[in-house]
Amino acid sequence: MKNTTILIAILLSQFSLRPLVAQGVEVLWDSFYHAATNELLNDLVLLPDGRLAGVGQASQKGRPDKGLFVLIDAESWRLSKKRHFEAFEKQVLKSVAEANDGSFYAVGHVEADGDKQGWVLRLDENGEELLSQKIGEKGSQDHLDRIVWLDNGKGLAAGHSEQLPKGTIWLLSLVGEKNEFKDPIGSGAMGRLADMQLDPQGRIWLTGNLPSDAKRGGVWLLQIDQNGFTKKAETFGGKSFETISSMAVAEDGAVLLAGQIQAAANQETDAWVVEYDAAVPVPTSYKSFLYEGDDIATSILKSPNQQRWLALRDARGVTTLASWGNEGMEETVLTLEGSANFRPVALLRTWQGAYILAGTSKDPKRKRDGIRIICFKNEETLVAKALAQPNIKCDNITFSEAEPDTYLSPNERASINFRLSNLGDLDVKEGRIRLVAEKLAHGLTVIRESQFLPYLTAKGGQKTCSFPIKGEADLAAGTSIFRIIVEVGGQQVVDVPFTVNCIKPKQGVKEKKAQIFIESPRLSGNERRVPLTDNTVKVKAKIVSARQLKAEDPKIMIGKTVQEDQKAPPTIEQIGKEGDNYIYEYTAMVALKDSANIVRLTLDDYTTDSIVFEVSEAHPDLHILAIGPSYDDLKYTAKDVRELAQAFAAQAGKGFFGQVFVDTLLTDKRTTKTQIDRAFNTLLKRYLSNELPDRIKPNDYVFVVYSGHGTKIDNRFFLVPTDYDPEVPLATTLDYKEMLDKYLNKIQCKKVLFIDACLSGSAKSTVADKTLMEAINEANSSNPGLVCFTSCSENELSFEDPAWENGAFTEALLEALEGGGLGIVPKLGEKAAPISARALHDFLKKRVSELVSKKGGVSQTPALKLNDVRETLTIFAIPGN
Repeated sequence: MKNTTILIAILLSQFSLRPLVAQGVEVLWDSFYHAATNELLNDLVLLPDGRLAGVGQASQKGRPDKGLFVLIDAESWRLSKKRHFEAFEKQVLKSVAEANDGSFYAVGHVEADGDKQGWVLRLDENGEELLSQKIGEKGSQDHLDRIVWLDNGKGLAAGHSEQLPKGTIWLLSLVGEKNEFKDPIGSGAMGRLADMQLDPQGRIWLTGNLPSDAKRGGVWLLQIDQNGFTKKAETFGGKSFETISSMAVAEDGAVLLAGQIQAAANQETDAWVVEYDAAVPVPTSYKSFLYEGDDIATSILKSPNQQRWLALRDARGVTTLASWGNEGMEETVLTLEGSANFRPVALLRTWQGAYILAGTSKDPKRKRDGIRIICFKNEETLVAKALAQPNIKCDNITFSEAEPDTYLSPNERASINFRLSNLGDLDVKEGRIRLVAEKLAHGLTVIRESQFLPYLTAKGGQKTCSFPIKGEADLAAGTSIFRIIVEVGGQQVVDVPFTVNCIKPKQGVKEKKAQIFIESPRLSGNERRVPLTDNTVKVKAKIVSARQLKAEDPKIMIGKTVQEDQKAPPTIEQIGKEGDNYIYEYTAMVALKDSANIVRLTLDDYTTDSIVFEVSEAHPDLHILAIGPSYDDLKYTAKDVRELAQAFAAQAGKGFFGQVFVDTLLTDKRTTKTQIDRAFNTLLKRYLSNELPDRIKPNDYVFVVYSGHGTKIDNRFFLVPTDYDPEVPLATTLDYKEMLDKYLNKIQCKKVLFIDACLSGSAKSTVADKTLMEAINEANSSNPGLVCFTSCSENELSFEDPAWENGAFTEALLEALEGGGLGIVPKLGEKAAPISARALHDFLKKRVSELVSKKGGVSQTPALKLNDVRETLTIFAIPGN
């Protein structure tokens, strides 16, 4: 019998992640990133590859705040990285920027015993810490509030220090591990900094409120150059207690300020916007939003098509999204009803034409603050389509590094920088830039191979772009050859070569002839730790030596001891010769002990960097495929699968699952029959592969989460994709049993399917259709080792309620994943308590009935059907404190 387990959960209910009222926009996704502690978002930026990077702080009662860093995929909503930085003092991160070399710089402050110092944190492309520095002197009460990254390869941070005169802005230039204080600006005439932005022309804009002792309020705006010298200064208001919250700069050079103004008549406050054109001496545009009650504008954006977007928050905490064009008449396009504690901090236009509204929101079910991000689009969204052959020039190609010697060195980060200019008559709205390696030196890693092309205005629009690279510890001397390729609307419009030289030759020093380059396991960055579950590992290396070698010449060091008890004799084979040097391929099986093993290879006077092999108990990885087609009569299918996938993804490293890999198909383009079929085929390929980092192993679990319509054709059950055509149903649906036989049954691991497929379009209650259930059960019966959860029995109703914000079955399932009501906790000394299929069913059966009966509904009882799989099969685990 195959080592195969299939778990099917049929969810016959529909629910909303969060209540929204949208008029004129389409909400693509609305995600709340649940956390065990309060998490506050202070800044969010869009990266060239489409990801989002954010910073803030995590707080827990009775403990100091911790700095927070997150990475999120803007297309799939997936949280790919979260970091809390441990410290005995309070930490706050206020702003983040990506450097040319792909690292992140975050700024804020740390506080201990009432004393505050500025804080600079540098992270690699995966969010791992490279540098942490305190800036300023003790007792000076220093803060760093904002940071931007400049075309000159340096960061510029701004903040305030009580050591300086009141109303003065503190500037700090950053690059690598170095920082340089700039002359402070403002001379006491400016109040606290509110925002800082870099415009497309490379100008730096700062804004804030006039000093707090001003009688009538007011706002200041300052333009400085990249050296910190003031170029332009303006003040606005001063009559109606105006304040400013945020700023945005547009592609056309306009500067937009968003804040609040107080009406003299009734003392109410209204959202207030200033639009300032620095290039043309025209009157500044002011705009107030006279909604009922007190309002404040929190975030603003102007898109290339002249559409303005504004997030407003009223005294009740209800957030509204308004939009207007050059005609000036705004309209409300999105209202977040029932979300009284949403505090927006960022409004962004993504590279793919959609928009992001992000902030901090109170999770009503968990009673904690957390990050919430809403992605939306409207009919004004730009489309990447070339109407004519674009005329784009690529020049000023340079190689930039922290230690400028024009060579890439081991353990050095660098970037390939270039300028793109639009010389044509049409705006270039969107495209893609690729860095293609034709020849790559050993040990050189390309951090980002592809990124979106930014908006380029016609007749001279320019943008400086960067591709980050790095040299690993085993970087070899040589030349890497790249091609910079720009594509617009499917047409290749730029193809320019560029070379990078690796390792500068040492002058007057004879080079060592013996060198060892680790080929496997392949390592990257500063992380040279390899987790293992086996006590034996194969190490392969390329060795360059001036003398001929035998297999016993290279030595394997474990700690300070030469390994003697090898599982198999090492092998060495000559594979070439360069000049006077012989080139060998060396393979050895290294015997390891439990826990950490520090391993090095040595030959003559050459020793490699250490590799730490960490042997620990094997944990299965979890692979999630979440599919949520959208239909006219089902509003929340994508949100359904997202929240369930997100809850299961939170199991990563919590005691049962190791890593969690998530792939989401949520948009119309990704939920067609072809794309869904391709996603299942990709799962099979990942199982058949031995090389992919996300390969599926026999000990792993695969979860498939589907929420959408189902239909029955010839007594067989079919899934309905977004390109379904009722005129040709067989050609435009997916046969459920065929999907099992063609893909999933060939993957020999534990497979868990959550399928929410109903014939009814009702979002309030859905009857579990008897014949549809029979078709599903018939398909399942041909697959051995089946556990099938259903949200209700045949001919029962599956209920949802606004108080739960989802269906009764899903509400209970999410409670189970958090451990609530299960009554199962880890034993003393255990990391987690496993939850079996039987324990989950017993809880769901009881909890769903309770939820429905409290709402006055008829009975709803989840059912469990067991075939060949034990009732003790672990589904997930409750982590310990």
